[in-house]
Amino acid sequence: MKRKLLSLAAITMSVSAFAGGFKIGLQGQKQIGMASCGTGLALDASSIYFNAGALAFTPNQITIGGTGLMPRTQYKDDATQIVTNAIVKTYSPFAAYASYGVNKKLVVGLGVYTPFGSGVAYPTGWTGRYALTEIALQTIFIKPTVSVKLNDNLSLGAGLAYSTGSVNLEKDIPLQGQTFTVPGHLQLNGKANGAGFDAGIYYTKDQFSIGASYRNKLNMTVKNGAANFTNMPISVKDSFPSGNFTSTLALPGEFSIGIGYKATPKLLIAADFNYTLWSSYDTLSFDFEKNTSNLSDVNEARLYSNAFAFRVGAQYAYSNKLNLRAGLFSDLTPISNGFVGPELPDANKLGATIGASYLVGRNLSIDASVLYENVEKRTQTNIATNMTGTFASKAIATGIGISYRFNNPKPKTN
Repeated sequence: MKRKLLSLAAITMSVSAFAGGFKIGLQGQKQIGMASCGTGLALDASSIYFNAGALAFTPNQITIGGTGLMPRTQYKDDATQIVTNAIVKTYSPFAAYASYGVNKKLVVGLGVYTPFGSGVAYPTGWTGRYALTEIALQTIFIKPTVSVKLNDNLSLGAGLAYSTGSVNLEKDIPLQGQTFTVPGHLQLNGKANGAGFDAGIYYTKDQFSIGASYRNKLNMTVKNGAANFTNMPISVKDSFPSGNFTSTLALPGEFSIGIGYKATPKLLIAADFNYTLWSSYDTLSFDFEKNTSNLSDVNEARLYSNAFAFRVGAQYAYSNKLNLRAGLFSDLTPISNGFVGPELPDANKLGATIGASYLVGRNLSIDASVLYENVEKRTQTNIATNMTGTFASKAIATGIGISYRFNNPKPKTN
């Protein structure tokens, strides 16, 4: 049983830290307002994330935005019927982009954004405290990008991404602690980095636009992560030594395709399809620096499945200064039955978004968005912990940003 506790701790860190608590794009305020449709559009410099190919059709621009992400999670234990609500916390992913036209055909850009950043914390003494008490994470991607117009309708682009991240995970150990009032405790701290690339293509003519992009699998390498055991009984303290661990975690590749259609001079309609290659994440391995009979290296099956998401959105030019947006999305979970746990109580998701942009003067735009996501209730028995219960989650995200266009001779509405 002790080995299983340590295995779960390692897996918990990897899933939440590098797969994201909520698989929703929060990388551009305009796009969020349209349910994160952006692959087949060239709205602004956020194309650095959504489709590098579309960047060639965007102006010289700086775009900065931040989002307050407020997840809510509830767990009902089947055995006791006790309902536990996770502690309410707000997380703050951000995104910043800059694009510059070297000439009429070549555009370069730089993006700094946090595509995976969330967490969850449970109250002291909750039913699943031996699986997880708290996790907090942040990742930052830095991505230079190049995009080239091949002609007036077609462009290609590519980018290199460097990723750095950190995570803190805590859980109780089902052994009476030295203080006799609280159990033993484990805290895992890790930092990881990795590199990857993406490429995209974009085509536009008359009222139509279409784009496709691909992100490769990105390996995040954890070196000298720290596993710290505290308040452990003296009789077993040597069996749970604090120390370092290493691991390489694979973020899956993703293929996206999107379209845009200018139905009227004022109305833009968009749709995106995202297909994430989660099947590459079938096994997780951790190598602990100090091994004992109770603390062994970890090789655990994950058995994720490829998953897809559908997104539709619209933008309406209410006036020369004000654009209004709305969208709907469906995002299917990659997590197989038996692997759902308190660190990532994931299930199929449905959500809606709204947004707006207001043009201040000629070049400055203020952008805002609101997202609501409902995660389907899911009753599971976790293979590693034997926890049986029902998770229910939802999330609200509110964001605001600014976009400034350089050398723009006249205001544009989209």
